[in-house]
Amino acid sequence: MFGKMDHVQVAVADIEKALAFYLGTGGLKVLWDRELPTGVRLVMLAGKGEAKLELSSGPGNPAPGTIKHIGYKVADLDAAIREVEAAGLQFHRKPQKPEDRRLAFFRGPDGTEIELLEQ
Repeated sequence: MFGKMDHVQVAVADIEKALAFYLGTGGLKVLWDRELPTGVRLVMLAGKGEAKLELSSGPGNPAPGTIKHIGYKVADLDAAIREVEAAGLQFHRKPQKPEDRRLAFFRGPDGTEIELLEQ
């Protein structure tokens, strides 16, 4: 059901320090940088591979270094939701449509947040 891994979101304590590391030492580039109305800042980074790294900083963030979620691409979000629900798992963030994509979130068996992303 999961497609290719799209990204991993990681909580950071100091986003400017993290950006200096990932852009300088890591050689990644910024795809987008936005601040949510909640005050959380998200920055999506990309390197040479397909998977991306999303940094998260701000109110309500868990401990630095914590993986906040893993995002997977899916061809059909509605079909993927049906498969996940048929496996006995429930979505805690139902489908949303920010910008040019649809996404939804559920937790895996160990509590890891998983994002399904249809673009």
